[in-house]
Amino acid sequence: MGKAKKSLVWILLGIGCFIIVLFLTLIILPYFLNLDFIKSKINQELRSRYQVSTQIGYISVRFLPRPKIVLKNTTVASDNFKAFFAVVSGYPKVWPILHKKLEIESVVLEKADLRFTLSSKSANSIAPIEVFKKQRKRLKALSFKAHIQLKDSSVEVLKEKTSIFKAHSIKLKADVKDSQIVLETSFSTPFSERIFLKARSSLSSLKGRAEVKNLRLEHLPLVSVNKKINKSQIDLELSFDFKSPTKFNLAFNIASPCFKSQSPNIFLKNAIAQGTLLKEGNNWELKLSRLELETPRIKGQGWLNTDVKKYHIAYDFYAQEIDVTGCRKLLLSVFSQSKAIKNIFKIVKAGKAESFHITQTAVNKKEFESLKTFKLQAEASMAEIDIPKVGLKVHNGQGGITIKEGVLYGENLSGIMEGAEIREAKIAIGIQAPHKDLNIEGAFTAPLKTGLFFLKKFVKNHLVQKELKLISKTEGIVSGKLVITGTYKTADVSLKGALVKGNILYARLPYPAFINRVGFSYNTEKICWQGLKGRFGHSVISNSKGEVDFSNPKIFLSIKEFSGKLIAHELNPWLKKQTFLNSLYQAFELSKGEVKVSSAQFVYKFGQPSSLNYAFHFNLKNSALFLSFLPKKAQIERGEGFVSPHLIKFRNTQGRLGNGTFFLSGEIKTPFTKERQIRLEGAGKITASLQDWIYDLANIPNSLKIKTPARVKTFKLDYHPQYTHLEINVLNPQKISLSFTLDYSPQKCSIRDFYLKENNKKCYLCLDLNWQKDPVLDLNFKGSLSSHTLDAILISNKYLNGFFEGEIKGKIDLAYLGNSELKGNLLVEGLSNLNGFKKLTIEKMSLNAKGQEIDIKKCALSLKETTLEAQGSIKFIEDFLGVNGEIFASVIDLNEISKLFPQRTSEKRPKVKINANIDAQIDLLRYNNVNLKQIEALITIKKSEKIKMEILKGNYCNLDLNGFIRTSKKETEVNISLNGEDLALNSLSQCLFQKDHLFEANYSLNGEFKAKGKKRPIEENSSGYFEFHSKKGRIYKATLLAKIFSLLNVIEVFKGRLPDLTKEGLYYKHFDIKASLQNGILNIESAVIDSPAMKIVGQGTFDISSSKLKMAILVAPLRTIDVVLSKIHILGTILTGKSKTFISVPLEVKGRIQNPQVVLLPPSAIGKGILGLMKRFIGAPIEIFKPLTYNLRNIERRLVC
Repeated sequence: MGKAKKSLVWILLGIGCFIIVLFLTLIILPYFLNLDFIKSKINQELRSRYQVSTQIGYISVRFLPRPKIVLKNTTVASDNFKAFFAVVSGYPKVWPILHKKLEIESVVLEKADLRFTLSSKSANSIAPIEVFKKQRKRLKALSFKAHIQLKDSSVEVLKEKTSIFKAHSIKLKADVKDSQIVLETSFSTPFSERIFLKARSSLSSLKGRAEVKNLRLEHLPLVSVNKKINKSQIDLELSFDFKSPTKFNLAFNIASPCFKSQSPNIFLKNAIAQGTLLKEGNNWELKLSRLELETPRIKGQGWLNTDVKKYHIAYDFYAQEIDVTGCRKLLLSVFSQSKAIKNIFKIVKAGKAESFHITQTAVNKKEFESLKTFKLQAEASMAEIDIPKVGLKVHNGQGGITIKEGVLYGENLSGIMEGAEIREAKIAIGIQAPHKDLNIEGAFTAPLKTGLFFLKKFVKNHLVQKELKLISKTEGIVSGKLVITGTYKTADVSLKGALVKGNILYARLPYPAFINRVGFSYNTEKICWQGLKGRFGHSVISNSKGEVDFSNPKIFLSIKEFSGKLIAHELNPWLKKQTFLNSLYQAFELSKGEVKVSSAQFVYKFGQPSSLNYAFHFNLKNSALFLSFLPKKAQIERGEGFVSPHLIKFRNTQGRLGNGTFFLSGEIKTPFTKERQIRLEGAGKITASLQDWIYDLANIPNSLKIKTPARVKTFKLDYHPQYTHLEINVLNPQKISLSFTLDYSPQKCSIRDFYLKENNKKCYLCLDLNWQKDPVLDLNFKGSLSSHTLDAILISNKYLNGFFEGEIKGKIDLAYLGNSELKGNLLVEGLSNLNGFKKLTIEKMSLNAKGQEIDIKKCALSLKETTLEAQGSIKFIEDFLGVNGEIFASVIDLNEISKLFPQRTSEKRPKVKINANIDAQIDLLRYNNVNLKQIEALITIKKSEKIKMEILKGNYCNLDLNGFIRTSKKETEVNISLNGEDLALNSLSQCLFQKDHLFEANYSLNGEFKAKGKKRPIEENSSGYFEFHSKKGRIYKATLLAKIFSLLNVIEVFKGRLPDLTKEGLYYKHFDIKASLQNGILNIESAVIDSPAMKIVGQGTFDISSSKLKMAILVAPLRTIDVVLSKIHILGTILTGKSKTFISVPLEVKGRIQNPQVVLLPPSAIGKGILGLMKRFIGAPIEIFKPLTYNLRNIERRLVC
């Protein structure tokens, strides 16, 4: 046991000694090793593999407690890399060293200072994927296994002497084994508080994870980044799996308390993002499992898939909530070049959204930007929306929002639009062309001021805008529906709404308008209202409906329905100021009273006064009514009425006009024109002024005016410009009752049921004559009518100054007189002013009718100076009247009679044919200035076609007259003979020229003339002759002779030698005239005055139609030339010729016979005819008077008359 213990001790001691020796050997051995081998091996290995040079300041080796190689102050450098290692510790394997091989298990770098210098990028830079492949080859070439540690080191990356990256406090562990590297490192940088990376790299992949604490991007050495970022704070966790640069998988968890940049302008607060990023080839896929931001508020998740080469993109994002306001600002800044983003956020300005879901798939850029496949759904709240084109803004909007196919849709939306509360709204707004649609529809409730704002906003017509600006104050609430349809270019806006209890202050209205309710609508062409109920002053509107149409330049106002109670004295002053109502107020005015309008219509196109149209149904009470055709205002106590430009109606209307009263119903068509038509019926008290108006209105002759005041029991008037129908029952102040029915027109005259009663006297008359329809005169008269009665009825009785009595009944058929029949008798005295024969008076008439024959016992007629009596009979024979009788007349003035028969217009009246044989005895028949006396004639008429008046005996200017006058449709024929012997010439002068005391002589005349023609027989075809002879007479004051003497007295040859016509006159022995008639021209063949003082001869013509005379006259004083020469004192008046030759002066007479002109003629103007006449008349030689030219002119200037 002891030995064993000793052996064990020795063994243990031996082992210990071995260990000690071995320990000492391992301690001493490094000092005897060749360390240059290690240096060269390290240099060789780094140079061959990494093209770097190495400088080792000091190297040491130790074996205990484990083998270790320490390098101090080592520098490694290349073109772009330089590193200084204060201490590099390597732990090689012992056995390979003993065999001169270096196998390092691990390397520890302490206080390393690494610097990388980056050169400018080469123009032919290698693609990242090529670099990756190259590094894989290098990694694959590493045959050693190592564990590397880096402690308390720093790294700096330089680019052109500028530091672009620094890292310090670097800790790193790396294991290299079997072409794999396991790396774990952490370090700090100026832009990050701590960065941790743990990764495993192999020949096929790179996997690991990373953490970045408090990353500040604004401190990144990248100039393009840090200049745009103002402030950032990011915590980042990553896990990655890189297969290659074209295929990797990245999981991330990002938290950023703050991020702020200026370009783009981004501000994020408390952002969290979790998800993965996958890349395979050109395809990228991003999945967000969580995205939360406090500012802008976003909470959601989604995914994104894109192929950058093919520009294929698809994404889907769902958010539980989202801050639209912040997101809008963020997206507009980040995607500032995106038209789609701009177009969306031109509409959406702010708000919040829940259940936000957005998705899009696009195969190209065009499809992506067109938003054709873009879809968005969200529940919006507190939204701010700008509606394009119409310029409206929606505030605090909420509801469902959808965007699809480039159109923004909204369902069941609500919000505030320009002060209006919108609800249940639908929108469809195009975002991208060609979907620029604009459709909005929704109910709204708003203050009346907002409703007015809508109208001002939408109505483009400047006249309507002008009127809307006159509304200065509004109170009330409106509700309704707003509809906008169209596109961005043209949008039609329509409003439908209702107002309950509101006030409007409109500058054109004298009173505020209070509205109980009204429904209204607006579209681009018109504003309509209906169901308007309210109050205006004391006037009440029960219901109104109408529209303002501004589709054309001229605004069209139409009130289609209206009812209510109007206070006239309040409204009238205001209405009269409206210029477009001028035409209405010129014709119609209600100045006071209460007007209840049951229905009304009003139409007017502004700027066109002729377009004014209206129709009112109303009840009046205590009103004052003016109509343009009334003589004065009518005071209406009560009544119903209707008025329009073309019709006025009254029903049960009671009132006063002046002192007259009325109760009437009826209508007046076209009341404000001269062609008005009147239909009235009623009763009342008629006064003078009221009667004047009625007679003037109905065109009733003033001669039929009755005395007033009178009580009208009943009346009925139907007046038309072409006819008048009147039914009336009147009781005048003298208690005379009068009733009749009158129909009157140019073609018809009918008096039916004319009944007059005065005490016990009665009169009944029925007279009906219709020229146009049935030319039959119906007559029925019975009773007695006196002038006393008519004087009591009529203001001025111009019809009867005697009596009218009898009984007669029957008819006269003017179309076929054989059907005519009258029975009865009639006695008339003092009847005048019959229709069409105003001044013709039937002084007395007595007739007895026996069927088809009327026996006129006596008929005395007067017309001014015309008076005649007739008797005879009239028979109705088939188609003509047979008239036989006698006429006895003191005076018949055909001028006055012709005035009774004015030229008729082309009225279709029946032509009554007459066969007549009438013996006429007329003391004086006057026509124009012709007076025929003591006429006895036989007048024959054959069926009104041929009329012959055979003058058996007559007297014209004391000349005996006989012959005939025959007329027919074709022509008129005249054949008259005149003769007289030894008659007073002065009476002829007085008869022809209405001048007395011209002659003192007798004369004889014989002549006749014939004429035939259509209109003017004497001018057309006439012939005849006249011979006038007078002896031993004197001529006084004859105008023509006086002018001849005046001319001769100027010539000294005759001065003082001519007789004085005013005293002794011109005595003549003979005065003869011969003349012939040819077609209205009287040819004076010779006119000779043989006087002791001189001889006068003449020839010429007289135009009967124009009364113009043209004659050449020779005047020869009975004195010889010898006597004349002894009297001449002026050489210029010497006459040539032989002694005992008579001198003759030539003259010309021309002009109207009432005042002719007389002038001297030159000798050359005297014809041979008149000269021969003078020679034959004197029987001696004749010399023509030839004064010098200048003296002749002086004489002419002095004596031409």
